[in-house]
Amino acid sequence: MISKYEGLENQKSENGRTSSHRQKVQINVRGEMFETYEHTLSRFPRTLLGSQSKRSRFYNPLRREYYFDRDKAVFDSILFYYQSNGILSKPETVSYEMFWSELKFFQLDGNFEDSDGEMGHDLAQQSVNAERSLPCLSEVKKIRRNLWRFFEQPVTHAERAFKKVCLILTVLSLVCLCLETLPSVQHNQIQGQGDDTTSQGIQVDYDIVWSAVEVVFTIWFTVEFILRSLCAPKIAKFMLSFNTIVDITALSPFYITVIVERVTHKEVDSVVPYKLLKIIRLVRLMKLKRYSVSIRLLFETIIDSGEHMWLFALCIIFNTVLLSSFVYFSEGEGNNPKFTSIPSTFWFTIITLSSVGYGDYVPASAAGKLVGSFCCIGGTVAMFCFTPVLFTEFRKSWQRYYAEMLEIRAQRGVDMKEDKQVHYRSQTVRLRCHEEVSQVLLDSRNGTYY
Repeated sequence: MISKYEGLENQKSENGRTSSHRQKVQINVRGEMFETYEHTLSRFPRTLLGSQSKRSRFYNPLRREYYFDRDKAVFDSILFYYQSNGILSKPETVSYEMFWSELKFFQLDGNFEDSDGEMGHDLAQQSVNAERSLPCLSEVKKIRRNLWRFFEQPVTHAERAFKKVCLILTVLSLVCLCLETLPSVQHNQIQGQGDDTTSQGIQVDYDIVWSAVEVVFTIWFTVEFILRSLCAPKIAKFMLSFNTIVDITALSPFYITVIVERVTHKEVDSVVPYKLLKIIRLVRLMKLKRYSVSIRLLFETIIDSGEHMWLFALCIIFNTVLLSSFVYFSEGEGNNPKFTSIPSTFWFTIITLSSVGYGDYVPASAAGKLVGSFCCIGGTVAMFCFTPVLFTEFRKSWQRYYAEMLEIRAQRGVDMKEDKQVHYRSQTVRLRCHEEVSQVLLDSRNGTYY
């Protein structure tokens, strides 16, 4: 940690600053928003952030914020340097070389130069001495960090290949779970036909086959879970995460079965509901969120659209109750045997709103058919109104994902051109940002922007 004690200001003088110094400054660093005051940045006027003229070229007038395509973790420490009036701390996840390059970009390096002009010499020497004092610990941390990156930040070809293998195995486990329910592959079966002079066929015990397949998948998922747990930066946070809960839940049926049969010497279905264990195994479907980017972004889109989802659900509920009441009273308050009550009419209304229309419930009166037509049209309009919201949120999720990929690749020194899709997407996003800012500047010249 580096401290700068010179230039400490009196607290009373800060209370007397002008309103311009109290103005808030919005800073966007690769999608993450930071907020501070003008007078906080002006404590170091020779730096990039402390000088309005220096940082003006990074200003986005459309969003009224400053945008920096820099490391977010390092910028958090740099902003704290301004807020604490001279206290600087390097994040543990950032190398000293990258940390010093960020200081040079924000023009903080001059505050830590020695008399010979060697920038960061003491900082680098302290890091070398610290790593040499604990060689074993640093090696363990390095291995854990590399494993964590291998599992959670797949950017190289090997890491993405492993991710695809996990995805394929997860899909195969779900396929086997479905095939296991086929009557033709359950219990003991006789394969082949025999006669008096030949064998009577081959008896196949499919219970043993499916058990062996389940053991293979469980061993793979268990080893993967243990490795992820050992290399997690924060064990408590990792164990409480959604993906970890899914992993533990998906593995629990196998180990519950083994423990119950070993302890009680009985079949597991006599102690624990066997169908419940089968249903719990379907939780593996949620594991696809970890291995598939599209599925993960779909979940994020639904979460980000939570407010709109609630509004859409309220609209559906309102229309269901209202239109079901109209259909019920149009059909003569129970004269139609299909619509004996308003709750029993919900099925017809929901199916019609979703444009499915099974045809098992059909109104007989003209008024009922008219209401049913409104149900169909209203459901289609509601879907058309809500679909653009999901599309917009999904597009934002994609942009955040590619920004994260670019940041991870920059931190790890991976060439972005190795992945042509990521490289093309990043260039497209940057081009759109430049076009957006250029249009705002053009409007401001024409007097249309205020």
